[in-house]
Amino acid sequence: MHVESVDVLKEYAHGSRSLRVLVRIVDEDNSYVANCVVRLAFCYEGTLRIHREAITDHNGIAEFYLYGVRGGNWSLEIIEVEHPFYKTPMSAFDTRAITL
Repeated sequence: MHVESVDVLKEYAHGSRSLRVLVRIVDEDNSYVANCVVRLAFCYEGTLRIHREAITDHNGIAEFYLYGVRGGNWSLEIIEVEHPFYKTPMSAFDTRAITL
């Protein structure tokens, strides 16, 4: 089981900024893995950390939203991915930088 992709969408509406993050989890055969718990940290300017958790759908995608974010330097860190049928959880394996 591993992270196949991390897609980040920056959304601007009515003077407000939001981040939408899609994380896809696949197994060793590159098949989508449903029901994974994905833990993600949004980090702002190296100080503020906001933690979120989502569960993958039947397409292996966990969806995260962060509304009303400040402009500046953000990073995303996938902290952990767990699944009931995979004995070894994955941790700390992907970080992305974002500028708003």
